[in-house]
Amino acid sequence: MSTRIEGRVLRRGDYRYESRRREACWHAGVPDRYPEVIVLANNEDDVVAAVQLAREEGLQIAVRSGGHSWSGSHLRDGTVLIDLSNLRHVAVDREAMTGTAQPGIKGSELNAMLAEQNLFFPTGHCTGVSIGGYLLQGGFGWAGRDYGPACMSVTGIDVVTASGERIHADETQHADLFWAARGAGPGFFAVVTRFYVKLYPRMRVTMNSGYFWPASAAPDVYRFVHEIGRQPRFFCGLIGSVSPAPCPSLCCRSARGPSHALRGRRVPRARGWCGPLLPVSSGW
Repeated sequence: MSTRIEGRVLRRGDYRYESRRREACWHAGVPDRYPEVIVLANNEDDVVAAVQLAREEGLQIAVRSGGHSWSGSHLRDGTVLIDLSNLRHVAVDREAMTGTAQPGIKGSELNAMLAEQNLFFPTGHCTGVSIGGYLLQGGFGWAGRDYGPACMSVTGIDVVTASGERIHADETQHADLFWAARGAGPGFFAVVTRFYVKLYPRMRVTMNSGYFWPASAAPDVYRFVHEIGRQPRFFCGLIGSVSPAPCPSLCCRSARGPSHALRGRRVPRARGWCGPLLPVSSGW
């Protein structure tokens, strides 16, 4: 069956197996778990063949889109690891405000493409995250207060099932599979090869601000976060301690600048920085 796969097939002990296994995880803490086979799929037919290979050899299946997983959940013993990082096709219908994207494309790359047509999709804040795992796990991204979790902007998926069948799922066909795809994460019981998504008009700017307080200011800071977090189109998050100083950090992201969002509000005294207004695509 592996001879029918166009992409590279690596078995344990093969040259480049170990380097590819380690590259499958984005950080240095690669878990000591070893797939029996790694398939670098070049297309959807390769995904079908990889699933059939797993069935023939009695192996389970794990899936990697971009590998941005703290736990390395896609690295599992006794599996065929299907690497989708080469599935990167994107298509846009500007008039219908819809598009399709394959799981290997990074969110930053997708939004750079959409920016050329003045369009937007709520991808994640980290530039290195591919959309496959991001969308399957819900996807809290830019402009989340406007559009909700990114998975709510997914209107359909193309998948390869455990039997090796290629099907399309949306709200009218295979609706249970479509429902499960919006939040199942690495436990989803099919391989998504394409997402169908809603697109939105591009916001003029977005902003990232950071402020730092001593720990003793925590009660005032929490009250402030609670108050400002109620404002539409404004996201406020409190992010634990920041090294080297053991003090809370307030990170605000908004589709509007703080001069609008914070006007007339009493902000706890802080030392900090305020980033420049950026194009929405900048650094994504």
